[in-house]
Amino acid sequence: MKGLLFVLVTLTLLSIFPAPAKFTYSLGTTRLVAGAVNNVRIVLKNIGFSTAAFVNVRLSPSTPGVAILSPPVVFDKVAPGRSVSFNVRIAVNRAVYGSIAMVMMQVIYRDFFSATLFTDTFTLGFQVAEISRLELMKVDREGERVVFKLRNTGPVPIHNVSLSLLDGGIVGDPPMYRLSVVEVNETVSVIFTLRKNYDYITLRIIYNDGWVDELRTALPKPNYRVSIVSVMRKGEDVRVRIRNEGSLDLKNITLLIKYAGVLVGTPYRVTIPFIAAGDEAEAVFRVQAGLDTLTIRLEYPNGYSEEETVSVSIDKAASVDIRCLFPERRVDLGSKTSFPIWLVNKGGAGIYTFKVKGLPSSIDYRFIRDDVEVGAVYLEDGGQAMIALETVIPSVPVNFTVGEVIDFYVNVFTEDGELAGSARLKLIPVISRGL
Repeated sequence: MKGLLFVLVTLTLLSIFPAPAKFTYSLGTTRLVAGAVNNVRIVLKNIGFSTAAFVNVRLSPSTPGVAILSPPVVFDKVAPGRSVSFNVRIAVNRAVYGSIAMVMMQVIYRDFFSATLFTDTFTLGFQVAEISRLELMKVDREGERVVFKLRNTGPVPIHNVSLSLLDGGIVGDPPMYRLSVVEVNETVSVIFTLRKNYDYITLRIIYNDGWVDELRTALPKPNYRVSIVSVMRKGEDVRVRIRNEGSLDLKNITLLIKYAGVLVGTPYRVTIPFIAAGDEAEAVFRVQAGLDTLTIRLEYPNGYSEEETVSVSIDKAASVDIRCLFPERRVDLGSKTSFPIWLVNKGGAGIYTFKVKGLPSSIDYRFIRDDVEVGAVYLEDGGQAMIALETVIPSVPVNFTVGEVIDFYVNVFTEDGELAGSARLKLIPVISRGL
């Protein structure tokens, strides 16, 4: 009779109170870190009037990129007003950074007296406001070696990171650099060797959750750097002019010429023994005609090399037009006169020197430009310059005759000594009537 009464009372209570035991929860944190495994403490409290038995707690992610790494938690019983707690490990992909991570929690239990099964379902929301990643702090360059300084700015250690250098494809050695662990606030140095010279490069960082950071950065100029100024062809001669762009003098820079990957220059290698900082130097090769695009390879003494494919310019024949408005002058003994000369460059750019041929040795002369004595001028392709030839006639005729025409020439030469232009001038020494 008593047993029947107990059952009736229980059924009556169940009809009035659907869940004699009831749970609420609280979280140790509502913030998660992307790119990390987060430990979250959860507290469950039975706010019902009956004991919950065989309590089974299961969590499952509702947001892609979130994983629950802890197994379900089981408690034998939780009395009314009592609390239980447990820790759960939640992995968050870096792709979830900046959003809300949703996790569903089911609390499955039986009423201690009636053995009736109940389920309480909760939706847990976490703000993913922090991310575990490497921040690029500094880039140093030592020739072909590039040092990237990276710091873990996140709140947790970073594990199993792969790094590589890209510019279209992989351009650094080693092809893949691996970091097993980077502690919080730790700064690490990652060193790559460049396969050629670059002004910009992409550092790719692959994290263990598949997240990829690609950092495009400018590279510091190396303390030594050689640039190709020009590649000029004249017949089968190809002249490669290079400049030391760095702040240090360089020794033993070797040049090679390739076409379609094959060495085509003769000699195969030309070594320039010394180039001062800021200076230029030239190497001359014999290359068959018709190859208008060549690859110039530069090799440094430490084994570093770089290549650049360039178009070959055709060296114009040296030609300077020399014009003189007054090509004939009459001048008294003991006096001086001036020939205004206009130079017009019809050949390639360069430095041109000028000399006089045919004047008696007793007649002094000099070239003047802007009131300054000069022996050469730089002319661009198509450039012009005004100079003056000043001659001084001695008071006593030596090696010339008064009244007779002295024919002489002003010649213009290239740096290589090639004649670029010539003009014929006339000088007539005279004696004025008053003398």
